[in-house]
Amino acid sequence: MISPLNHVKILILNFAEGVTIDTYDVTNYINCTEAENIYINGNGATVNVRNRDSSYEAHFLVVSPEQYCVINNLNLVGFNMAIHNEGTISAMNLTFNHCKWDSAAWKNEVGAIYNEGGYVYISHSSFEDSYGQNGGAIYNHRGILICDFCNFTSNKADESLDNGEEVKLPLLNFTSNKADESGGAIYNYIGTLSCFGCNFNQNHADDDGGAVYDEKGLAIYNNCHFNNNKADDNGGAICCHYGVMNITSSIFNGNKGDDGDAIYNDFGEASMENCNFTGSKSEKDYVFNYGKDAKNNHDW
Repeated sequence: MISPLNHVKILILNFAEGVTIDTYDVTNYINCTEAENIYINGNGATVNVRNRDSSYEAHFLVVSPEQYCVINNLNLVGFNMAIHNEGTISAMNLTFNHCKWDSAAWKNEVGAIYNEGGYVYISHSSFEDSYGQNGGAIYNHRGILICDFCNFTSNKADESLDNGEEVKLPLLNFTSNKADESGGAIYNYIGTLSCFGCNFNQNHADDDGGAVYDEKGLAIYNNCHFNNNKADDNGGAICCHYGVMNITSSIFNGNKGDDGDAIYNDFGEASMENCNFTGSKSEKDYVFNYGKDAKNNHDW
């Protein structure tokens, strides 16, 4: 653990190359609330929380509203809400493994990153086997989140990637993520979600939206692939509830839901163009519209 650092305006932290550091019963691994700028070069190091209690805080880093942080090349294992951000973060080549938080006392639980009104840009990073009540990997609450070339694999949550403001997701892979409720990979609530060239494979929701659940938000999908996603209720790939949805040049294959194997549109505004749907028993099983019809121009 990095001890409290007071009266420090710039913090530069370099880890030894490839080292593994075990830490125990940590609340904030890096405790520096007064620095205006924080630069962390992980050099491929791993910080691993041992004997952790998943019902208590175990942050690697907390970034306050006035702080700016750059963090690169680091593996974080076993933290609960590894990064809590209210400021600005630019991150590259991070790996989050087994970051799990499960406590009835906290409503904003998330395994890896909680972005609370801040700005996060993260690229070339991986989120694996993480858990939280409100976002197995990421919970974006009224902030701006941009993920570029990232992989989300086997994360689990009541809602897996929870969005509350604006999220841009170019060229991402979401594989085998699971939600106990809706949105196996992403839960978009009154936010703006932009997915470009993303792949959603084998995600599962116990309720609606095997890959994505959109409620009262704006969701844009361009050149995305939805393969073998499943919802135990409606919308095997996507469920849109009172939202606006625009889908172009995307492929839906082998998705399964009670109503709408690919898409369930519930009083939403849906537009689809140049999309391809395969893997259902009949054309009417692909898209289910309740309340409003979707504007369609695509191949069944």
